[in-house]
Amino acid sequence: MSEKSDSHNTPAQHPADNVAPSKTRNKHQKPWLIFLVFFAIVVAISLTRQRHSINWVEDYHVGIEQAKKQNKPVMMTIYKDRIGGRFTRPMFEETFENPEVIKFIHENFVPILVNAFKQPDIAKKFNFNYDPTHFVISPETETVLKTRQGHDPPHLFISELTKALQDINQQKNK
Repeated sequence: MSEKSDSHNTPAQHPADNVAPSKTRNKHQKPWLIFLVFFAIVVAISLTRQRHSINWVEDYHVGIEQAKKQNKPVMMTIYKDRIGGRFTRPMFEETFENPEVIKFIHENFVPILVNAFKQPDIAKKFNFNYDPTHFVISPETETVLKTRQGHDPPHLFISELTKALQDINQQKNK
């Protein structure tokens, strides 16, 4: 028996079968390649961009000691819910991330951040009942010099802290 080529047993060829395999593979890889390049650029930009924030002291007593050593008043914020609070979230995301606010606070205050659930004794001591509440405190006497509740945009927050500093300076000069 001779072997004959049977055209009925040969599968039909698809037009793409005549194209070199590398060309069809490249056609399907291009969208992924573009996506990967774009993703790499986004990651590189986000990694090189420094995120600035306030260097909070998260223990009240440690912050008071630092303020005494640095001869600066304390700017303390007490909060309950950093993420979901109606006024807390914009305070953390807008005001406390603002470069001018960060610079102003670092130059003039020792910033203390108190989570009311982790330090309930401090929250109780300062009659915390509004989320968030900001206090300007004399470290020597632990006296509250100014209280502010809720969210302030950056310029207003700096303005209020400036007034508090002016009051402190006037008291020192008496």
